[in-house]
Amino acid sequence: MSLEYENLDTEYARAYAIYRAGEPLVALDILRTILAIDAHHIQSLNLSGVINGTNGNLDESVRLLSLAVRDHPDRIELRSNLARSLIAARNPGAAEQHLLHAVKLAPEQVAGWSTLATVLVAQNKRKQAHDAYIRALRLDGRDGATLSQAINNAGKIAQWSDDEWFTELAGAMISVDAAAGLCPFDLLRLPGMTSQELRRCAYDWARERYAGALAERPLAGNKRATNEPLIRIGYASADFYDHATIVLLKGVLAAHDRTRFRIHCYSYGPQIYDASRNEVEQLVDKFIDISALSDEQAARRIFDDQVDILVDLKGYTGHERVGISAWRPAPVVVNWLGYPGTLGHERLADYIIGDRWVTPAEDTDDFSELLAVLPMCYQPNDRTRTVGSFQGRAHYGLPEHGFVFASFNELYKLTPQMFDVWCDLLRETEGSVLWMLARSEEGRQNIREAAALRDISRERIVFAPIVKRDAHLARLQAADLFLDSFPVTAHTTGSDALWAGVPFVTMRGETFASRVASSLLAAADLPELACGSIRQYHEIALALVRMPGFLAHIKEKVVAARSSHLFDSSALAAGLERLYVKMLADRANGVRRPIFA
Repeated sequence: MSLEYENLDTEYARAYAIYRAGEPLVALDILRTILAIDAHHIQSLNLSGVINGTNGNLDESVRLLSLAVRDHPDRIELRSNLARSLIAARNPGAAEQHLLHAVKLAPEQVAGWSTLATVLVAQNKRKQAHDAYIRALRLDGRDGATLSQAINNAGKIAQWSDDEWFTELAGAMISVDAAAGLCPFDLLRLPGMTSQELRRCAYDWARERYAGALAERPLAGNKRATNEPLIRIGYASADFYDHATIVLLKGVLAAHDRTRFRIHCYSYGPQIYDASRNEVEQLVDKFIDISALSDEQAARRIFDDQVDILVDLKGYTGHERVGISAWRPAPVVVNWLGYPGTLGHERLADYIIGDRWVTPAEDTDDFSELLAVLPMCYQPNDRTRTVGSFQGRAHYGLPEHGFVFASFNELYKLTPQMFDVWCDLLRETEGSVLWMLARSEEGRQNIREAAALRDISRERIVFAPIVKRDAHLARLQAADLFLDSFPVTAHTTGSDALWAGVPFVTMRGETFASRVASSLLAAADLPELACGSIRQYHEIALALVRMPGFLAHIKEKVVAARSSHLFDSSALAAGLERLYVKMLADRANGVRRPIFA
């Protein structure tokens, strides 16, 4: 094709129209011809860079966009596009420099600040990222995706300064059904978010994120595809390796009645071939890696396997694939274990498995799913977990004498309101320390500063490193009392503490996530440690410190809890199986009602 220089802009307009019509590779051929005549044609450099980046040709994308930026260093859109390709090419440092230039040129542009924040997060510069997110949100407080990312980032480093404002912004978006960009998981940690707000947020998120699949006809009908006597259960997760979910689930997988059920596991996360993965593969009838498949392809594989009940173990947590459920690959789809709340859209799950504490009957309207209620705690636990050798307090950096409060919940669960109580307890308990988990130095620094503002010296806060699970269970024995967070309470960390012989005190709230620890304590026959107010939380914790006889009595009950319902995998598996049979029967008969094991 021969072109005159004066026709290049016309040809570019044609290429752009073809690109917008959904044929980027055809457009790219035209753009290459333009650049062969004029290697500095700015629009063609830009669009060629974008198309190559979208198609994964990152080196070529970076080369083209770098040329464009060199020719026009003050064009913000060029630097932003180059930064995105550099991010995809895992070069966030270079991307940061271009974005810093872009926000200097145009400090009023929201996209520059939000993209800069993302780049800073990728480099674990989370405090700087927080500032960038705040700049973006002050320019546009209606951007749900930016708000969600800002909440998530702040939680990771216990940056509490803007939490109340975040709650106001989220509530405003939800109130006008404009929360499509807000990830429901990120809102769980915000004090003041109600169950109804979380449900509405989840609906907006699902409706936008899975629109394509939700518009399609369901793959499976209401009835089983086979008359085979064995019911096929499919557990889908990204976490089939040494992850908290599998640590909890292994006992149930081992206890399932194979004379009545066939168990399939569908893995769509990182394929980590460790001892836990190998153990799960040995426990189930089929283990299928679907990580390379699209949501639709994965759903069709599950449908072809004639799975009767698909159990999604992730919900809206990291590496989720709820889009698979949106295709409805099984007659019954279930939300269980991974995400402490509703998925918000009736098509994504028929049932949520809970118990009378996390999903009480009076809260039915807080869930898009029907309630499927187990007789005891909904959380499974494995009695075969091992505890390593206790090394003594000094080995863990703790004082040999004095009371040790512990909190091994992730920092994102912490709030200043609960930290106030913890610092009060430290002041009221001479020689005590607070033993915590914090993955980053920025998080540790924020906690030290928060403690100093509450007149707690830095040596009273002891940070624990990340260790293997059996070593963690061993070191927990150095603690006298585990202090739970709120509104997201302890999940696996709570049952870990009890298994290691350490009592914990929690506060009971109005959301699923704020009731999990209360459910654990009830199943362990320790309901007296679940409090209805922050004042009661403080009083019970202080009583355990000041009344050695009370603490000794509670610790005896904690030791006895190893044989309680909480750690009875066989009983929980049997309860699940009763629920599964009822789910299939009600679905086939067109009945919609809560069910009880």
